[in-house]
Amino acid sequence: MILEYNKIIEDQLSKGLVERVPTEQIELKKESEHVHYLPHHVVIRRDQETTKLRIVYDGSAKPPDRDHSLNDWLQTGSNYTPQLFDTLVKFRWHTIGLTANIEKKRLFSWLE
Repeated sequence: MILEYNKIIEDQLSKGLVERVPTEQIELKKESEHVHYLPHHVVIRRDQETTKLRIVYDGSAKPPDRDHSLNDWLQTGSNYTPQLFDTLVKFRWHTIGLTANIEKKRLFSWLE
């Protein structure tokens, strides 16, 4: 399990989905209120055929010495997730329905 967990983290590092925290920034964290690290844990699903191990990041976790989580600092916007009812009606409206599985992409490529 540890090897599989490490493989997923290394894969996310290579794709730019996560990044290592430089040692000098770890010391700065103690002095800054606007630095957050995402805690993560593993979810194991033995009943699944393909993805038995999944890493879950917890943006709502509050460090013991802080009153706010990372999610508390993020600006909320419009909800672009389609409503389930609307989606089901659209599937019934047409003869053929299509679905897709979108590959995970780097979230902050626009910062570069």
